[in-house]
Amino acid sequence: MEDFPIFRGAPEWHIARRRADAPGIAAIGLGGPNRAEGPYCERIETAQADRAGLAEALARLTADYALIASDRVAPLDEEAFWEAARMFELHLSIGV
Repeated sequence: MEDFPIFRGAPEWHIARRRADAPGIAAIGLGGPNRAEGPYCERIETAQADRAGLAEALARLTADYALIASDRVAPLDEEAFWEAARMFELHLSIGV
């Protein structure tokens, strides 16, 4: 347990995850270069940032989990990887 990293008006705790034993998460970049940072087990890029691009990426996916980002958002830092890993491990079914 650690202090929640964002102060929302009252002290909060959250379940932290050690940065070890990374789960198999793929980084999927829709519409351009995949700029996500972290120990992803595979990286997939598509030229299209639409459903067709997503379908193409998912057809190539071999990992159990995927973190999907488009070229229209800021690059994901390594913290995003570990937060996604924590959420996947805490919840059996998740989509954000």
